[in-house]
Amino acid sequence: MHEKVLQKSIYSITPGASLLFISISGLMLLLVLMGFGNSLFLRPLSDSQPLPLTVLAHGVIMTVWYIGVFIQAILIKSQQFKIHLQMGWFIFGVGIIVIIWSGVVTLMFIPARIAAGADVESRILVFSSIVWGDIAALCSFILFFGLAIIKRTHSNLHIPLMIFASLSILEPALFRIWGWEIFSGVDRNLSSLYILLMFCLLLVAYEYVNTRRVQSITLFGIFVLLGFRVIALYIISDSDIGYSFIRSLY
Repeated sequence: MHEKVLQKSIYSITPGASLLFISISGLMLLLVLMGFGNSLFLRPLSDSQPLPLTVLAHGVIMTVWYIGVFIQAILIKSQQFKIHLQMGWFIFGVGIIVIIWSGVVTLMFIPARIAAGADVESRILVFSSIVWGDIAALCSFILFFGLAIIKRTHSNLHIPLMIFASLSILEPALFRIWGWEIFSGVDRNLSSLYILLMFCLLLVAYEYVNTRRVQSITLFGIFVLLGFRVIALYIISDSDIGYSFIRSLY
């Protein structure tokens, strides 16, 4: 019964919508590969110090997530609903690992910086914005991912939620791209917000051009995706509560 409902849901997706899903998921995967390329995948070929196992595992897990989402988009386009359903359980497992491992990496970030010799107190705003930005990203991912699982038989809801879940955790890759020499001096937080906003505007433009309206789920996703980040980065991170949490980690 569940397969029949899913099959009907997948068949109801328009060619344009499935192509949009492939395009967005493919672009996110490209950004992830660009961001993690030198710092993760090609690192053994350089003279750089080896990454901590937790950071290495985090990068691999994140990459597997984006590869999985891209494959799912292709399966939707080709209407391979049985394989999509089977692959969905794998993506579900990866998503759970993303949640757990991201939480571990976030909580270990400050102790790891201190162990590496960083003076956290003198740059507490910088470290606070990183940690609170990661917390906002994780909270967004949990919300979108959970709703996507609940609404997995409703493609008009499931697909946007999966897109927003993936956008939620894109910043680690974007931060590494902003670290390239050609982007020297850019505000990484603000630049990442601009990229996320561009993805959101792409969704809005597609929906409006094709239906003359924007789905409530899309507006909700934009509000959560950007709102959580703005609150975390520009309000909580530079507050007594934000600083107190950071200091509790060391």
